[in-house]
Amino acid sequence: GNFHTATADGRKVVIGGTATDPDGTPVVRVVSTMGSQRATRDTWAVNGSFAVTWTGNPGTRNVCVTVLDTPTGQGVSLGCRDVVVK
Repeated sequence: GNFHTATADGRKVVIGGTATDPDGTPVVRVVSTMGSQRATRDTWAVNGSFAVTWTGNPGTRNVCVTVLDTPTGQGVSLGCRDVVVK
């Protein structure tokens, strides 16, 4: 997989990339932390791509993406990035 998009347009946060698994549709877990706040969002890759959007409070958040293997559920990290929401 590949974690290629981590942006904020105003308060809208957009995280995207690619993820595939030869055994089925992978679950993609996005974890966003800002100070003591932590939010986890799960989505499924569709045709090898994923995108997650949400409205965030202003500040710098660290966003990490993990692909969960099908069928074991073992996580494979795609990395982390900082996103600044204004």
